Formats: sequence, C-alpha cells, structure tokens
Amino acid sequence: MRLLSTNVLDMMKSKAFDGFLSGACLRKADKGALVFTPESGENAVFIVVSGRLRVFLSYEGREFTLAILEQGDIFSTHTRAMIEAMSHTEIMLMNTKDFREKLVAHPEISMAIVGILGDVLNSSLDAIESLVFQDVRQRLAQILIDEAEERGEKVPNGISVSLDLSTENIGLLVGASRQTTSQLINEFIRLDILEKSENRSFVIKNINALKALSRP
Repeated sequence: MRLLSTNVLDMMKSKAFDGFLSGACLRKADKGALVFTPESGENAVFIVVSGRLRVFLSYEGREFTLAILEQGDIFSTHTRAMIEAMSHTEIMLMNTKDFREKLVAHPEISMAIVGILGDVLNSSLDAIESLVFQDVRQRLAQILIDEAEERGEKVPNGISVSLDLSTENIGLLVGASRQTTSQLINEFIRLDILEKSENRSFVIKNINALKALSRP
C-alpha cells in the first residue's frame, strides 16, 4: 500500500485556506470498527487525520480490499464499499454540499485533491487487477515489493519494511485466511527471501527473488 503526501492537510490548515475546515467535525474510531457502510446513509466527504482505514467490498462471506486510506487521504461515504478502521483513526467529516462550496471558494486546493483521489482510484484498480490475475502468493510478494519501493529503508542485510499490520490484516489485503498468510510468510522466510524483524516489520533479503515470485 502507498503512503500519500499529507500536503493537503497542511494546505487546509494554512492561513491561505483559512476556514476551509470550518464546519467539519472530528470523528474517532477504534481499531476494527466499521466507520461507514452502504447503509449508513451519510452523504459526506472525509479526510484521514491519523490512522488507517480499509475500503472493502463484502460478498457472500468474502471480503475484497480495494484500498488502504492513510493520513491525508480523502474519500466519500456514499459508495457501495465498507470502510473499517485498521487502527485507532481520526477523520474530519464534512457534508458533501459544504465541501463542494469550499472547493469553489478555494479552487487552488482542487488539484491537490484530484491527485489524491487519483492515487486512491489507482490503488483500487491495482487491487482489482491483482485479485483477477495473481494468486495469493503473488499478491503477498507484490505488497512487500510495493512497500519496499515506496518507503523501505536500506539495512545491511536488505530492505526493511514496516507494514504495521497483523497477519490477519495482511491476509485481508491479499484475500487469504490468517493461516494461509502465515504459511506464505514462513515459506518466504525458509527461502531466505524474508526475515521477521521487530514491531511487525520485515527485512526483504532478496528483492529480486521476491519479484520473481510476484510474476503471474
């Protein structure tokens, strides 16, 4: 998953856009809480202030993760998707009509928002493509590669990535059970591709081998 720029939050809080967030309300959610569902009936736009949210579809007991929203991301409540807090989360919520009026008054901020929404859409399309064309092993490998390329840190024995997710949550991202996800992680470790680190972090010891596993 990707971590987007938080510039939009900085912009909205700057003097140049004074009052943009007036009328928005702060909402908090604990880990595991369903923040919005298709039945919620709220017509609003929200900005993630802190934490992580999972956007997913649920069908006949199966869940399909479309995107992970992080600090600075913007999303709408009136979709067919469900939105779950993956950690303690805070969002700023604004009525869609008020948000539209704010954009008209501050057109400069529209481009930043369009860029963020484009990244969220691209992430959703990547998730759909992955579900259609990749198996679970390939999807897990791809998530680790994406994390390494976007915010991995070089360490003596490879690239350190901090997913900050439980095995169960990683499984939700790749569309697999906790047990299957755990087995695949252990397989990568046995192949000397991956190494467990502290605080839900991993070290990718051989990213080329991981890329080979990610290919259909």
